[in-house]
Amino acid sequence: PQACEQLVTIDAQFHQWLLRESGNRNLAIIVTRLLDLLFRTKSFNLVQDYKPVCANLLALRDAVQEHDTRLVRQLMIEHMSDTGALTIEPIGFEDIYPKS
Repeated sequence: PQACEQLVTIDAQFHQWLLRESGNRNLAIIVTRLLDLLFRTKSFNLVQDYKPVCANLLALRDAVQEHDTRLVRQLMIEHMSDTGALTIEPIGFEDIYPKS
């Protein structure tokens, strides 16, 4: 449990850094609200293997620091795809749109 809490804290800090670096105010507002919702819910999935997600985030950090917008875009798409299930389940979209 403590390791999971640390992971959530580090993940939130990383996302806040990324949002500041992006300079995109609208993105910052949307993602901050989403992260707040995700980290507030008890159903947030902390059991998943985070190695691929962490590798993606480290690559994203490097691409942001290098101002490689093409690579940032590609890595963001991969990140959203990889973590989609983590975001949809806690928000409760399945209550509205059940699995087929």
